[in-house]
Amino acid sequence: MNHAKPASSARKLFATISLVATALALAFPRPALAQSYTWSFTGNGNWNTAADWDSGIPNSTDAAIVFNSGSLATARTITLNQTATIGSLTIKGIPTAATLATTLAQNGSYALTFASASGTSAITFQGPNNFTLATLVNLNNDLLITANQDMLAYAPTLTLSNTIKAAGNSLYVVNYEPLSTVTINGAITGAGSSVNKTGVGLLNLNSSLNSFDAGLNVTGGTVATTVRNVAPPASSSAPPPPTPTTSAPATSFSTAPTSCSPPPPTAPPPTNSSNSRPAP
Repeated sequence: MNHAKPASSARKLFATISLVATALALAFPRPALAQSYTWSFTGNGNWNTAADWDSGIPNSTDAAIVFNSGSLATARTITLNQTATIGSLTIKGIPTAATLATTLAQNGSYALTFASASGTSAITFQGPNNFTLATLVNLNNDLLITANQDMLAYAPTLTLSNTIKAAGNSLYVVNYEPLSTVTINGAITGAGSSVNKTGVGLLNLNSSLNSFDAGLNVTGGTVATTVRNVAPPASSSAPPPPTPTTSAPATSFSTAPTSCSPPPPTAPPPTNSSNSRPAP
């Protein structure tokens, strides 16, 4: 009677497992890490100037863009002079710096497109910053706007002054900083799109040409708005944002103009773990 040697059987088993692991790795490759691009020039400039970025010109799905006001002495304007796609935009500054203004300006018909493999792109701002996004914005997926809290009591602002083509995607605004303000002066367009506000702080919707039709849903903070042709959502509850939020009941608004301050959420909003400050 023939008996297989134990060592030979173990080698065959190991070879089989290795082949299976290789096949799975080829079938389900790991997602590539997002490439980060920080604007390194301290003055005005153009988006397509490679020397003004630390990693070349950003233009790809999931590209992570960073603007830092810490090295600024005066306000600056960066001009979008090409069509560009990014995944996220982060605006930050040194906690002790004076509040400074940065503008990402429109040039011709060039647009900034937000696209992320995860299905949610992001704009995050905090600290001594007044940032204006003046370009046409296209959404290939949902967009989450977050105002983070700092140790010092800053009042950061984010203004989107051009049209936002939401194309059926949703816009989420989460303010963790009570003194923060998000202002959208451009029209938000797109059938099946909604705007959702939670946390604290203020959201201004100033365009009378808004045409998103899946509702304006507020679960916290204050919204001052002029809304046109906005139908209420199918449900009385706001759709869940892409990040954990408080459990306060949602309120939907569909008339114009409206100013609303829903009751505060039952649980306090989270803060930056490293830069939190005591509640006022």
